[in-house]
Amino acid sequence: MKVFFQSRLLFLLLFIAVWTASAHLVSAAEIKIGNSLNELNATNKTSIYIDYSDKIAPNSIVDKQDEFRPFSEANPSGNISSASYWIKLPLTNMSSSEKELLLEIKKPHLSSVTLYREVAGKLIEEDTIGYSLPFNDRKIKHKNLLFPITLEKDGEQVYFLKIKTDTFFQAPIVLWDPISFSTDNYFTQTANGIYFGVMIAMIIYNTFLFFSLKEKTYLYYIFFVIGFTVMQLIWDGYAYQFLWGDSPWWALRSNSFFIIFTSLFALQFTKHFLQVKTAALWLYKLTNWILAVFCLSLLAPLMFAPSLSTMISTVVATIFVFYIIAVAIIVRAHSREAKYYFAAWGLLVLGVVLNLLAAYKILPLNHFTLISPKIGALVEVFILSLGLADKIKRISLEKEQETKKYYIQSMLHNSYKNMEAMEETPALIESGLTVLQDVTKYENALFLEREEEGWSVYAHKGNAIQTDKWNVSEEFMDNPQFMTNIRNNPFGIQNDIHSLISIPIKAAKKEGLFVVFNEQEGELQTFEANIITESFADHFQHILTKLENYQNLKVSAMFDHLTNLYNRKYFFEQITDLYQITASLNDSSSLFLIDIDHFKNVNDTYGHMTGDKAIIFVANIIHNICHNSGIIGRYGGEEFIVFLPNTSHNQAKTIAEQLVLAMQDQAMELEFGGSLPLTISIGISSGETSKTSLHQLILNADAALYQAKAQGRNQAVVFMKEAKKPV
Repeated sequence: MKVFFQSRLLFLLLFIAVWTASAHLVSAAEIKIGNSLNELNATNKTSIYIDYSDKIAPNSIVDKQDEFRPFSEANPSGNISSASYWIKLPLTNMSSSEKELLLEIKKPHLSSVTLYREVAGKLIEEDTIGYSLPFNDRKIKHKNLLFPITLEKDGEQVYFLKIKTDTFFQAPIVLWDPISFSTDNYFTQTANGIYFGVMIAMIIYNTFLFFSLKEKTYLYYIFFVIGFTVMQLIWDGYAYQFLWGDSPWWALRSNSFFIIFTSLFALQFTKHFLQVKTAALWLYKLTNWILAVFCLSLLAPLMFAPSLSTMISTVVATIFVFYIIAVAIIVRAHSREAKYYFAAWGLLVLGVVLNLLAAYKILPLNHFTLISPKIGALVEVFILSLGLADKIKRISLEKEQETKKYYIQSMLHNSYKNMEAMEETPALIESGLTVLQDVTKYENALFLEREEEGWSVYAHKGNAIQTDKWNVSEEFMDNPQFMTNIRNNPFGIQNDIHSLISIPIKAAKKEGLFVVFNEQEGELQTFEANIITESFADHFQHILTKLENYQNLKVSAMFDHLTNLYNRKYFFEQITDLYQITASLNDSSSLFLIDIDHFKNVNDTYGHMTGDKAIIFVANIIHNICHNSGIIGRYGGEEFIVFLPNTSHNQAKTIAEQLVLAMQDQAMELEFGGSLPLTISIGISSGETSKTSLHQLILNADAALYQAKAQGRNQAVVFMKEAKKPV
């Protein structure tokens, strides 16, 4: 049994040893080239040795072939080091003819790559190319690193590559048949031409957009797209091939510079496009600090070694990616701009994240992780183009709306000026209806007034309104309304109505509702209706209130507050014009001066409150008898004045007699019981107005009143030049 287990253990150990050796042999085995070779990805078929001291001579590296490790096992991609990377390519030509191949390294911006051919245990240098050397020194003028190699028929040949880099190490090695390479290169160049053509077109498009809109957000976006496009040109090798192939110093530093440049303007664009200051003030302040750091970082590629500046640019790009994630969490896609922004940047950031993860060696640095930012950029540019086009459309719409808004506000403003000059409520209401018709272009307009018995039409314009009874719900009195595509006609209107605007008006003396409606489909938009209703409701109500205050003030200035008769000032304003008209017609006019008899005794006996009531009592009797014949005013104290145009002295005597008798027949009731008899004395003057002045007429009436009092009061006396006799 013991022998059995020992034999089994020996067999297992032997199997592991053989498997390990065979795995090593497979990894280190030669790369076989057959007749049908078109393209061969040879990276993981190679072995590598890393000379960290960078001091091993080429011929000495041959002695260290046992220390080479399979490339996939060493996994050197993503390193930043000053080491020399030696890669061994043992090639075997399996065909019966000489083989011309192209060895391509798809990492354009390596500092230097030297190809060696092993002959009799020694290395012979074939060629050295890279970013540290002028582009025109290359045998094959291509953006990637290309070496022509020749394999003898049925022969074996070992090649060594010595690679130096100041950025992230990567060495994707491909062996090509020259014809297959030309075909693939054609399609690659075409695809890249389309890609960069789109990017350049977007730069030009947004430049025109910037000069058209003068919006600095788009300027930041232009610089971002320029930076990202140049960065892609650098990564693809086109920048070194076409832009600065004669400047190796700048070629080694340009990648770091444009990574920082792109991050800087992408951050500026984000800050302004998403209005970060409004969304989160603390994030806005943090953004400014980050921008300051990015600006200082732009100097790093110009001041430090390419390896250090590469690490700095990687940190900058990482900060920007995390910033975008923070903005997405804090700002969120509430606005249309934010939705387009996050949709556009989502795949781009994903592509950049994949590329960064590959740079940090978390993901493998392969073809997909290399081109992922380019794919994301195309999607980002396309979506943001839609966003910018949408914004242009909205800006145009906003400009159109602003024009319409200005037109509406100007029309309303001019109308308000005219309304403010009006002194009568009916004229003001009519003007309001006209304005609403003009500004809405609606056919019908009416003003409904609330009364005790219900609603009625105060004024209307347009077609006849067909209705039996007006029904106005309280919701219409709460806020202005704009209704379209009306099916159930409001207010009980029988007319066909397509759209309607209602504006409630509430003032001290009048409560009503402006209603304008159109029976046909109109062009009034919601924003226009909102401007009209908000402006008109506010201004018209203010004008109506102002008019009511003016009318109240006017009434206060016209009438005596106790008797509601004209006060002395307004009485004379009225009769002066009337007296001149009467004089022009050579008609006779009369005038009364009336005084309450023994009024002082009333005040002394009953008090001033009762005295005021006595004045009111007498004023009412005078108004009842004289208001159809003349103009009545309070002359002062307990005195009244009445002007009777086109009235002879005989007619005046008759009216005066009625006044005296009315006072005798009526007594004023007292609050505490009983009554108070009151009498009056009247002075009458008459004459032809063309011959007698108004002033003289008053003097004559005053003289007659004096005579009435002297003769015992409670009587009317007509002034006569030769004789004065009582009536």
